[in-house]
Amino acid sequence: MKCMCCGTESWLPLPEPHPSQSVTTSGLRVTESLGKSHCMACGMVQRTGHRFLGLTDFYERDYSLYYDRAGTESFNAPRYRQIAEWVASVHPSPRRILEVGCGRGWTMREMAKVFPEAVLAGLEPAVDNSQAARDAGFDVFTGKLDEFATNERFDLIFSNHVIQHTVDPVAFLRSHAALLTQHGLAIVTVQDARETTNELLYSDQNFSFLPDNLATLAKAAGLTIVDLQIAPNEIEGIRFSQMLILSLSGQGMDESLIPQAPALGELYEKRRQYIQHWKDLDSKLVGLVDGADHVLNFGAGIYSFLLACYCPTYWARVEACLVDGQSGTLFDKPIWDAKTFEGGPDDVIVLGTRPSAQPALAGRFEKEGGSGVVRWDDKILA
Repeated sequence: MKCMCCGTESWLPLPEPHPSQSVTTSGLRVTESLGKSHCMACGMVQRTGHRFLGLTDFYERDYSLYYDRAGTESFNAPRYRQIAEWVASVHPSPRRILEVGCGRGWTMREMAKVFPEAVLAGLEPAVDNSQAARDAGFDVFTGKLDEFATNERFDLIFSNHVIQHTVDPVAFLRSHAALLTQHGLAIVTVQDARETTNELLYSDQNFSFLPDNLATLAKAAGLTIVDLQIAPNEIEGIRFSQMLILSLSGQGMDESLIPQAPALGELYEKRRQYIQHWKDLDSKLVGLVDGADHVLNFGAGIYSFLLACYCPTYWARVEACLVDGQSGTLFDKPIWDAKTFEGGPDDVIVLGTRPSAQPALAGRFEKEGGSGVVRWDDKILA
């Protein structure tokens, strides 16, 4: 398989955190290994070991699972607000906005607040999600960008962490051109792959892009790079993200200002070690909960997805997931309200959350007393 950024076949395989399964960002466990590789020529990560899930009906049928998790909407609300504010800092007064991959309209709701005079429309392939967005009052087409036939043109076309899910990122970007007004902007936000984070671990994310990779793809699509910004590190919801700003023509940015990646060999080693730490985490957690009467997993979000998939022996020990003010199920585990849970001294709560949140959570549970607390942010930092 050729690299979809540079066209070479110079792959270095990345470790498989599990030999026969992987997990998607929607929480669906797939009976295929992760199957990702690092391009030695340009540094992009691509899923090379298996098909792209976008070639199936995964997004139409199974991606709505992401939005069904306990507490998802309230947990993500600050992030969607921060994304909308970031977009507004770039294009303060669009009249017509199209969001590509709009889910249930949660970002559109925030966009409507920062652009109260604009007319918003959305595209969403998942049938359940697009209907939910329409029920919320938004004009949403069910389908993908290349299926969207309209005579409308937009001052702003926006997608938030969508391009890494596509099967052809150049075609995805090129599809924006036919829908933009003459002076419109296309804004694409996506993870900054100079940082080694959990975005490497999802089998529905086909690519991890360095800033240079995005610039190469945009030029291949025939679009002008107006700017490429890196999100402020102090804003939690958009940390480790980058924003590509494109137009049909005009003066492009000075490309020497595009943030540079570290040496590609060094970057590969960081990525390899990161995934290897996840591969090793199962046995570590099993050792840390050994002898506990009851094992509880705090959290029901994407890090708990990862633990359930890549730490199966640990997950088999979990009796329930704890989430503040929530109930329901996560995979095969019940969700209990963490605020009313009373654990015993021989119970253990394992933090199934992003590593950066674990120090504060550990302090909370230690202050409350009762059960022991296990954190694992010593090796996995993001």
